[in-house]
Amino acid sequence: MKNRTSKKIAAAVMAVVLIGGGISAPAVSKALLGNVLAANDEEKNAYDNVDGYDHINDYDHIDRFDLSVFDEETGVLTLNGRVNREDIWKYRGNNSVKKVVCEKGTVFPSNSSATFSFIKAEVIDLTNADTSNVTDMSYMFDNCSNLKSLDLSMLNTSKVTNIRCMFMGNSMTSVNLKNFDTSSVTNMYGVFWECKNLTSLDLSGFDTSKVRDMSYMFESCLNLTSLEIRNFNTSNVENMQFMFKNCSSLTSLDVSSFDTSNVINFHRMFSDCKKLNSIDVTGFDMSKALNAEKNNRADRVFGMFDECEALYPNIMHVFGQSVTLDGSLGMNFIICTTSYYHGQVTDNVAKAILSGPNGDIVITDFSAAKQPDGKYKFTYPLNATQASSDVTIKFYDKDDKQLILCRMDGSVNYYSLSSFSKAETSLNNYFKDVKEDSTYKSDPVTTIMVNSLENYCNAAENYFKNTTNKVNAVSDEFAIILNSYAPTFGSDVKISLVLDSENAVRIYTNGSDVKIDGKKAAICKSKYGKCYEIANIPAHRLTETHKLTVDGKEYTFSPMSYVYRVINSDSSSKKLKDAAWSVFMYAFAANEYMLK
Repeated sequence: MKNRTSKKIAAAVMAVVLIGGGISAPAVSKALLGNVLAANDEEKNAYDNVDGYDHINDYDHIDRFDLSVFDEETGVLTLNGRVNREDIWKYRGNNSVKKVVCEKGTVFPSNSSATFSFIKAEVIDLTNADTSNVTDMSYMFDNCSNLKSLDLSMLNTSKVTNIRCMFMGNSMTSVNLKNFDTSSVTNMYGVFWECKNLTSLDLSGFDTSKVRDMSYMFESCLNLTSLEIRNFNTSNVENMQFMFKNCSSLTSLDVSSFDTSNVINFHRMFSDCKKLNSIDVTGFDMSKALNAEKNNRADRVFGMFDECEALYPNIMHVFGQSVTLDGSLGMNFIICTTSYYHGQVTDNVAKAILSGPNGDIVITDFSAAKQPDGKYKFTYPLNATQASSDVTIKFYDKDDKQLILCRMDGSVNYYSLSSFSKAETSLNNYFKDVKEDSTYKSDPVTTIMVNSLENYCNAAENYFKNTTNKVNAVSDEFAIILNSYAPTFGSDVKISLVLDSENAVRIYTNGSDVKIDGKKAAICKSKYGKCYEIANIPAHRLTETHKLTVDGKEYTFSPMSYVYRVINSDSSSKKLKDAAWSVFMYAFAANEYMLK
């Protein structure tokens, strides 16, 4: 390629010699010169099209650069003119290169990726460098193992879109990025990965509004004690995995302004930050990662705070969720402290707040929630019409600072931040998760139980809120069984079933001496008047029969007697009958489930 260029230049010189020979008329000379140039243009075009490159305008191409000059005596490598990476790569690993400098007019190509990668110089002076057309600076100073410091404050980087691993493995102790323009950058993957000698880093001037990848950005910056990233705009970031992993000297980190609404990968984001004892992640939106396909979502948030030992007292864990099937319907959170896993950890928890459709429940005494296995169970009461309502739990220390809440359930586990640093679920979400569990799929009794409870909630919501949820049809078998629950009392005694967070059956009568199961019944009041109640009936006992005595007359009834009356009443609406049947099926399913 170089020889062809020399021949082309020689041809041009010969043409000039011929022009100067024996013809004096300037007009003819001008015409001849024009012909010669036209001929040269044709040769240029033919030459440029040989390999598909524009050899005149494409300054990144290898035959369009100026050679660097290396002074072996001083160890200075001088760049000038148009820089080509491959020319500099000849000095990779050369310990004789002590310093790199740029002469005025030194122009870097648009693709400057890995330009100084593995260059052993202690100083790289880019004061005179023109980087105005550079778009790619990825790996530019990768593994510059002798570099002490770097000043990039004078560079024009307005067009740079990629700084992936720009300083990876670099030995520098300081870098000046004060005026470093990152407004066009979309990729910051591993920019400072393994910059082990950096102790402080001020990136307050970074414009990160277009960045999509921040994974591995500060990984293994082992001696970093100060990191200023409060101004980061992370609204477009999708990947933060390993972002701060093994920043083992950091004691605090301000990420409170982070917008993580588009992030789908938080894998081990803060893991091995052993001295980190202060961080506010309460604003983290984990929804995109946690709503990923179940087979992938566990990995996407796995181990976010693994081995963050100084944070352990400030971390609580959601071990799982469950639904109460005793006398009340409720959403349960199974919680454990870090000491449950690591023994001698002093937990800072002082308060729990459960929130849901019925208001807040504040708990400061955890003794009633303590379970025999060392975990805690916190219950939020619901009724069947609130299956779609979110229920959350948060924890606070004695200074009212919110604690970190991680997930330890079957699908997302091991120091994985819970959404917004709170556990959040609903009965409907619980049904959805349970249906993906192997026990549900393999155990008919569990399958019937879950389906019956979900059906009960759907029917109750249809009746009380006039919704249109799908409700399962009733089998002929249930219709036959229902007849055995017909009450023996007449029309002077009425019955109702309370479908609140606690199941109850109520008897309405004008009798003065009322006993239920041989015991004098206490009078209670309802919006329908005086009544007598059996309260807090577990779901699996809704089919049990009771004895009613009114002024010496004895009757038998069951909570299912209410279902019988509703089903056999011409005045009952379709939605009321669906609700009654759903209670009936739910009660029988709960009974079978408790007996298994």
